[in-house]
Amino acid sequence: MVLKTLLRRRNQPADEAPPGMYKVMTAADLLNGHRQLLQEIRQLAGVTDRVWDTYYGPAYRAYALLVQLLPASEAHHHSEPGGLLRHGLEVSLEGLRLRQGHLLPPGASPEEMSARQDVWTYCCAMAGLLHDIGKPIIDLEVVLHNGRVWSMLAGPMLPGTSGPTYYRYRFRPGRAHRSHERTTALVANHVVPELGLEWIASDQEALLAWVSVLHGHLDEAGPLGAIASRADQTSVARDLACGIPIPATGSRARPLAEVLVRGLRELLRSGALPINRPGAAAYLVDGDLWLVSKRVLDELREFLTQDGQGVPARNDRLMDELQQHGLLVTNGDRAIWRCEIRQGDWESTLTCLRMPASLIWPDEDDAPESFEGTVTPSDEPAEGDEQAAAAGASPANEESQTADSGGVPSAPLVLADPLPEPPLPVEETGGNDGDTRSEHHTSSTPAPDSPVSGQEDGNVGKRFLAWLTDRINNGAAKINSVDARIHVVPEGMVIVTPAIFRDYDPVNWRSVQRHFQRLQLHRKLPDDTNIWTCEVKIDKERKRSELKAYLIPDPEQKLGISLPRPNRAVHLVETCPLPEEAGEKEEELGDG
Repeated sequence: MVLKTLLRRRNQPADEAPPGMYKVMTAADLLNGHRQLLQEIRQLAGVTDRVWDTYYGPAYRAYALLVQLLPASEAHHHSEPGGLLRHGLEVSLEGLRLRQGHLLPPGASPEEMSARQDVWTYCCAMAGLLHDIGKPIIDLEVVLHNGRVWSMLAGPMLPGTSGPTYYRYRFRPGRAHRSHERTTALVANHVVPELGLEWIASDQEALLAWVSVLHGHLDEAGPLGAIASRADQTSVARDLACGIPIPATGSRARPLAEVLVRGLRELLRSGALPINRPGAAAYLVDGDLWLVSKRVLDELREFLTQDGQGVPARNDRLMDELQQHGLLVTNGDRAIWRCEIRQGDWESTLTCLRMPASLIWPDEDDAPESFEGTVTPSDEPAEGDEQAAAAGASPANEESQTADSGGVPSAPLVLADPLPEPPLPVEETGGNDGDTRSEHHTSSTPAPDSPVSGQEDGNVGKRFLAWLTDRINNGAAKINSVDARIHVVPEGMVIVTPAIFRDYDPVNWRSVQRHFQRLQLHRKLPDDTNIWTCEVKIDKERKRSELKAYLIPDPEQKLGISLPRPNRAVHLVETCPLPEEAGEKEEELGDG
């Protein structure tokens, strides 16, 4: 027996990694399978051999050595071993390809552009390469074969001199959504060579735009931010559309059901969809995951659409796909369950989808603790609930989500006008309870099948507010970006209307809007109306746009949220008056 063991060890390759571990490889070995990508990058960079060998080549080798075979995500795009390396190279390549369609630096004279264009090209390449490099710091725990936890902040894992070095990784449970963007700049000097950093720093405009991209502030990075965002979307969309080859068939097609499940995994594991608390999107009980149907499907569609996935615009199509593949526990022949959910003093009746938790967490040890309350399926029929959950996107949203399903969505270079919306509710002229009803708006009563219908009036606004603050706190809400519904201004936080309410309930958004107003969290204008006009600066040529919004002063204190710096491109048309000034104007109006 001992002899057999010795012979087996003798015949085993010396550098074969132990089960569940990966060998630390050299940059040359890691990049060997990506020679075609590197050739295309070099061709698009259009630089001499000396410039490539001094600035570009060392960066790609250092990046490969740093990320090794780590994945880019747990259950979403580029999730295979080595996915982060492939994703970084792809985004760098696509950034260089998109850069060819831009005159950089923006607004420069032809002579100045000719002198500075190469450093801007380098910024495009390095911004794409680095944009996700912070993920191993925040999302992953990497342990070396000797038991030491490795941090990327300390530099690369180096191949052993006296023998191979091995490592294993796991995703951290409860990691903060998109927090990796805050750490990218901390490791940039491990990738970009010293001479490359000096080159970027020689152009202050390029440096500021590049650093903004590294910190995830794409809206502050101008064209460079738009290029980086579009390049990332292209790489993600292509990976999700093609996927990793399936050994059994060799097919690269990925069924829609698989895309949906992978998207759900990412949203739940990253915390973008809150779980197991009052007002959450999902509840885990006894091996079953109860998903609040409309909320989860709406967020899943939005998430996949942002990644360039051509998903159906109606929720019933998504439910049918999951049901047909046996991924849901059905209620008879239906997908929807009506459930009474309780925890302590909190209770709610919600329509849910029921899914085996093992689809999201195949390893039980990775699953969160079970919900401390109860989920009780009701015997009541769920026909109306299913119709409401199936509604999905409104017609306006449906058009925007399906029109470009064959390719990758374009990321606008500047903050553009909001998507066309239905006419704004007619504002009241008096100081009543903030109700926006008028003789022109008789359809604002909740429809029978709406999620709003049947709820107590006092709860509608509060539930919207809970949804809004949840999305802000878990990072799911876009803030200050080109397509955001939320912007920070010096006077507080503005939420774009009616878009933000239609996101919550496309059918009965007017009712939600009215109940939000009755919470009296927003500040009215001096004429006692509710909706402010915000002016949006589109570009340096003084082009302007406008959006309509509610202003919430002191939002961090009132809502318990954390917000970024004010968006310099957005400001209120009418400066918010001081309290005493507002009082004087109200007196003047009253006297009139």
